Amino acid sequence: MEKIDISKLKRDDNYVKSFLKKVDNFIIVNTDCYVLFPARYENKELALLANTSQVLGVFAIVVGNKYGITKIPNLVEMVPDEIDQVEINNDIYYRFTFNKGDVLINNINIVKKSDNAYNFFELFILQGKIPWYVEYTDVVEIFKHLEKYTGLKAVKNTLVIETLMGIITKVKNNPEIDYRLAIKKESDLDKIPPEYVGLMNVYYSYKSTTNKLLGNYFNQAINSSILYPEKNISDLEQVLRE
Repeated sequence: MEKIDISKLKRDDNYVKSFLKKVDNFIIVNTDCYVLFPARYENKELALLANTSQVLGVFAIVVGNKYGITKIPNLVEMVPDEIDQVEINNDIYYRFTFNKGDVLINNINIVKKSDNAYNFFELFILQGKIPWYVEYTDVVEIFKHLEKYTGLKAVKNTLVIETLMGIITKVKNNPEIDYRLAIKKESDLDKIPPEYVGLMNVYYSYKSTTNKLLGNYFNQAINSSILYPEKNISDLEQVLRE
C-alpha cells in the first residue's frame, strides 16, 4: 500500500478553491486532484462507497503539493474516477482521484439530515479521531455548520464545543498537558502540534479522581485514578471525601 508523506503537503485553502467551479448544482474541478478521508468514516456510516459514493464533507482536497479542506458535517455525493487506499501516519485513508473537468460534488443542495450528527460527534469528540488535515480551530467552525447542513439545532452556543475541544486537545506526545495551556499566542498554533485523546478517555480527559470515577467506565476510571492521581483537590471533591 502506498504511503503518503503529509509533511510534504502545505495547506492553502484559497489555492485549492481557485480550481473549483460551481456549475448549476455541481462543483467542478479544473485540475487533476484527489480527495483524502479516513477509512474509519466507513465504520461510522460516514462514508458509503458505491457507484455514487456518499462521504462526510470533511475531507482534504489535494492539488499538487497543496491541500485545502471542506467543512460540511453531512454526506455529499461523489463519483471519482478511481478509488484506492493509502497509508498516512499508520492510519488507512481512502483516496478518491479526479481528473480535470470532473464533477467533484454531485449536488450542492444537500438534504438536511441529522442522523449522522451523532456519528460525527462520536468520532471527532468522544473518540478524538480527528483527521490530520483538520486543525484545532477548524473543529468549532465545522460544528457551527451543523444547523445549516443537518437541521440540528443542538449546538447554538459554540462555547460548548470549545470547552469540549479544550478537554480533549493535548500537546502532541505529552497528553498530560492541555493544549490550551501551551498556546500563549496565535503563532504557537503552527509551532506546537496537538493530539486528541477523546472525551471517553478517562486517563487524560479528566483531571480529578471524582470526574474519572463518575464520568466513564468504572474499572478504567479506577486504574486512571491510581496511575494519574490529581495534585490538587477540587472543592466538590473535598465535600465528597468528607
